[in-house]
Amino acid sequence: MNKKLMTMGLMVASVALTACGNKAQDKQKDSADTAKGGTTEATACTGARIAYVEIDTLLNRYQLCIDQKEILETEAKNADNTLTQKQKALQQHMAAFQQKLQNNSITSQEEYDKNQAALQREDAQLQDLTMRLQNGLMEQEMKFTQERTDSVQNFLADYNRAKKFDLILPKSGTSILLANPALDITNDVVQGLNKRYTRSEEMAKKLKK
Repeated sequence: MNKKLMTMGLMVASVALTACGNKAQDKQKDSADTAKGGTTEATACTGARIAYVEIDTLLNRYQLCIDQKEILETEAKNADNTLTQKQKALQQHMAAFQQKLQNNSITSQEEYDKNQAALQREDAQLQDLTMRLQNGLMEQEMKFTQERTDSVQNFLADYNRAKKFDLILPKSGTSILLANPALDITNDVVQGLNKRYTRSEEMAKKLKK
């Protein structure tokens, strides 16, 4: 649930609706309704009911996101440790080979070729392992991103049956240039997401490692 969820279309819509609401503000001060849960719903001059969610806050407070972040950090650390050990082993083997050359311990071309071939295989294996670990982390992150997106969208679909917003925008940085804080439903959404979140068995196992 990140900036990928934000499109230029939503940005343009939010700016246009905010400007429209500002122009009509003096005439429509009493037209805003109070939503359930303490959230104020503003009605712009188009008649649209709009709200927004602070994405950074959601990522930091939604337990699913917290769990995913912990798992990714642990797996990245483990991958880094594995690669560091392999790299050190390769460096030691290369140093030992160089020492043999300096000591004239390698007495034939066949022995030289054999040692060099072994080092090349080890280096190739390291490069392959690096690629596999990187791809694994990328795939895990993509999977988690999709899980977050599905989770939030499914929740909002249920949430909006009662709230009946016409537009719920993701807000991060300057994705929305100006917004009335009364339109912020972040706390409501985060509380609802955490209330319905149940950690999967797969997630629980990874967190215990």
